[in-house]
Amino acid sequence: MPNYQSSLAAVQAPPAAPVYRLMLDGEGRVTSVATALPEALAGLARGDSVDGWLTDAVYPARSLSLCLAALRAGCAGIYLSLRGVCDPGARFAGRLVPYPTGAVALELEAEAEADSARSSKPSPLLGRAEFLSVLETAAGNGAPVAVGCIDIDRLRQINLGYGHACGDTVLAEVGRRLQRLAGTGARVANLGGDEFGVVMTGPGAPARAREMAEALDQSMRRPIFCHGRELLVTVSAGFAASKAATGQAEGPLVAAEAALQRARRLGRCWVLFDDEPPQAPDHHSARAVALEVALHRALEEDEFSLAYQPIVSLGSGEVCGVETLLRWHWEDGQPVPPDQFVPVLEDTGLIRPVGAWVLRRACEELVATTTPGGRVPEVAVNVSVEQLHESGFVDEVAAVLRDTGLDPRRLTLEITEHRLIGDNSTIIDTLRELRALGVRLAVDDFGTGYSSLAYLLELPVQVLKVDRSFVQGLWKSPAGQVIMQAIVSMATDLGLQVVVEGVEREEEARFLARWPELLAQGYLYGAPMPLARLLAGDGGALRTAGAQ
Repeated sequence: MPNYQSSLAAVQAPPAAPVYRLMLDGEGRVTSVATALPEALAGLARGDSVDGWLTDAVYPARSLSLCLAALRAGCAGIYLSLRGVCDPGARFAGRLVPYPTGAVALELEAEAEADSARSSKPSPLLGRAEFLSVLETAAGNGAPVAVGCIDIDRLRQINLGYGHACGDTVLAEVGRRLQRLAGTGARVANLGGDEFGVVMTGPGAPARAREMAEALDQSMRRPIFCHGRELLVTVSAGFAASKAATGQAEGPLVAAEAALQRARRLGRCWVLFDDEPPQAPDHHSARAVALEVALHRALEEDEFSLAYQPIVSLGSGEVCGVETLLRWHWEDGQPVPPDQFVPVLEDTGLIRPVGAWVLRRACEELVATTTPGGRVPEVAVNVSVEQLHESGFVDEVAAVLRDTGLDPRRLTLEITEHRLIGDNSTIIDTLRELRALGVRLAVDDFGTGYSSLAYLLELPVQVLKVDRSFVQGLWKSPAGQVIMQAIVSMATDLGLQVVVEGVEREEEARFLARWPELLAQGYLYGAPMPLARLLAGDGGALRTAGAQ
């Protein structure tokens, strides 16, 4: 069992109740038994109809034939209850699952009580407004409160891969399982999209919430069946409880949502319990909400701007290109650091429209500013993995190139390495289509992920941008020099261009000059600035590279 002495702990779930599976034909007769049956069902044999043991069907009626007809018509989520064959007092909650062959699986789970409410139709889930009202009422009555926030992992991928009808089935089944786990007296809500909420009240609420947190992971490990497909669905969750009556609903809810966010940052399949709700407002969360609102406005009112940093050749010292960097000034006119607002763009989905704006604006500015001599051969633009997952992204890039007249060979799209890990298999086709357009592809922050060498065999990239962490102090680090030599040799053998990021000292530039084929970027050669100023060499922006 986990140690709950700390305020935040990962929980491990006990084994779930066994699930028994029977295969039925179109008339409801047993064709095979997929799992060993308990003693109470030992009388069922091949050719038997289970209709005689049916005690209740949630939908559409107390008739197996009608249930099977509804199943053939495309209905999902048909739940029923059966009594034991040898032990009429035993009860089993069941679900009918269709297969493309016409066969039907009947999944059964033993009920703890003969007349358990779980074997009947679950009560409707609350909406967000009703959930908040229940929470407010409980807190106003002075009762201890426990709250859970549960998020389905990768529901979007299920919707895209199998259709929204399958996603709806997953939502319904997860809601049903949460209601079973929460038990009598708890209220479960769909808070919108793939997120659910649970509220428990009364003296035993904290303990019940902890029990639910412990059992949640194992409960969700049972597959969900949708039109003959077996889906393995995971959730991330955060739970919190007030130890005493506080009269305030915000504490447990805010703490549960914060625990959920921490679970998401740890990856999928995490369930965290935070038993010390914050008594003061979370100013980081408040700022994030304010940032989100302001970023929506910034996109609508064209408040973003672009800055460009030169990329130079270490052999000739000439500017070979520029990297596009997003800039934003908030209400006070002060610039907001990208590491503060870009994560908000990613969390809220705004990264897609903002990324599209950056791509188009960068190409427009390059075409409008470049001299006939072509002093800036190419422009690099960062794209998010979220953009690459969009079905119309390749068409979007093609439209920008067509509308602006930019030569595709002058556009490089950069993808951050650590965002590629775990996602590269789903975007390879998109990257190949982008290559077919003629644009170049680069891996940004190379060396910061965990599968660098493996994905280089799959991804159709032409450029590696070495992370600045490999450059700092390079001239005095023998180990760093060996690593840099290995990167350059590997890239050369693979036919990849190397760009070294974060060059800020003369000593770093002199050491790197031994590889004149490399490109370099950093404040030593120029700070980010508007493109027109950069092309004019304003303020000595374009420093020469090479051996100095």
